[in-house]
Amino acid sequence: SYSCTRATQIKLNNTRTGRHTAHHRIPREELAKYASSGVMPVTFVLKNSKSSAAKFSPVRLTYSLMACKLMTLTVEDNQIFGQPIYRPSFARFEFPDDAPPAAGPATLWIKAYIQSHSLHVADSIGLPNGRPRIFHMDKGEPYQYELDTARDPQAAEKIQQKRWPHLGALRVMAGDRGEFIDFMFHDDYAQYDQTEGFVDSVNIPLSTMVGSFSRLRKIAFTLEVPPGDTTIKILSAVIAYPTTEA
Repeated sequence: SYSCTRATQIKLNNTRTGRHTAHHRIPREELAKYASSGVMPVTFVLKNSKSSAAKFSPVRLTYSLMACKLMTLTVEDNQIFGQPIYRPSFARFEFPDDAPPAAGPATLWIKAYIQSHSLHVADSIGLPNGRPRIFHMDKGEPYQYELDTARDPQAAEKIQQKRWPHLGALRVMAGDRGEFIDFMFHDDYAQYDQTEGFVDSVNIPLSTMVGSFSRLRKIAFTLEVPPGDTTIKILSAVIAYPTTEA
């Protein structure tokens, strides 16, 4: 516990009671101890006060990072970058640099080219009332054969897929198909120009950074790519996080 003595009294006016500011310095080793989970719990106890209640606002915790580790992968690093990825598949990439232990959560950015990115729409054959649609070719014969031929051959598989919110999203996992972290490119990018690719980011919790990467001092991820018939290319990846090593 720490004792904070008020430092400054802010002038009163006709509508407010007395307000004071106070601060206390917390040693870095104590901060590391109590904030190791990524959350800093704080409890305030009033002592030697004539008031039975008090309002603490605002409360700020300010600290500087000892160091920040940033690593980048591009098409020049080969691996999965710049090449069309088979759908569906697992695409693994690894940052080759030494990765010191993390002191906080990380952010992973990925730039990807996703052709015709759009939210998944279920197969539309058959009207809502269940009656089949009837099509005819230019010559008047039934269009059913042409319709079946033109249907997406993976439609049934796509409808059954429950692992993705839609077929433009990528699942991010730690290491070699390890802990599921989050989805990337979950939003609808259909209204944006796809020629230069899209950029998205995910937060990597401190527990994952410590549990999955600290021992080997290497950071790797696996992208689970959904089925589909359009092209997906991973163009680059960047990760940044605070570390206790300079």
